Amino acid sequence: MPDSAPSNVFGNKIKKDIQTTIHLLDYISRDYTAAVQNGKVINDGEYAEMLEFSDKVIELIKNSELNENEKANILAELKKMKGLIDRKAPHENITTVAGKSRQDIIEAAGFKTAPLTWPNLKNGETLYVQNCTPCHGVRGAGDGKLAAGLVPAPTNFLNDTLMQETLPFAIGLSRKAKGIIKQNLWVSLGIVGILIPLTISGIATIGPAVLIHEGSTLVVVFNALRLLAYKK
Repeated sequence: MPDSAPSNVFGNKIKKDIQTTIHLLDYISRDYTAAVQNGKVINDGEYAEMLEFSDKVIELIKNSELNENEKANILAELKKMKGLIDRKAPHENITTVAGKSRQDIIEAAGFKTAPLTWPNLKNGETLYVQNCTPCHGVRGAGDGKLAAGLVPAPTNFLNDTLMQETLPFAIGLSRKAKGIIKQNLWVSLGIVGILIPLTISGIATIGPAVLIHEGSTLVVVFNALRLLAYKK
């Protein structure tokens, strides 16, 4: 991930806009399979995000302070990507164009892509051996000593479809869950916020207040159950 840009080249807001563009392109490249497969939309919400983000990156680059020639070339690639998304093109095509645009933006902006402090690989290896090998195995293939009989089975990190199918589904499900949690909080807090003053002021008696409160509990429960129907 880009860490910083050369000083005095761009203002803080411009830096942030360019970083946002890079992150959005990375997201589009990785999450497109959760929206479209085999030329068909499989998740309307995810596809709407793809359309929104493809428009957003074009807008951000148009308003950027990149060199005009570089900007024109990057915009051409971004518009090409948007056209591919509109036509529900294969994931590989989106990844190729988004990846090229992302790299061109990084180079044009002068961002540094190396971390300031390199991860301690030895420490990571030690942690993996201590905490992960019993289930995931030494190579990460999901064949550890404790793997047999586990439901669900430990993830095979060597599986090529993991990044393209399983992780996008998990990300999409977590986003859906986050949205439902917010909805449930608003319902719960809203009902309580209304009932307390009405009850204290005597406008509502305790009986109807309890019924309304318990009714809101059922609304929250049924709303949460929608997660069971989530499909990637």
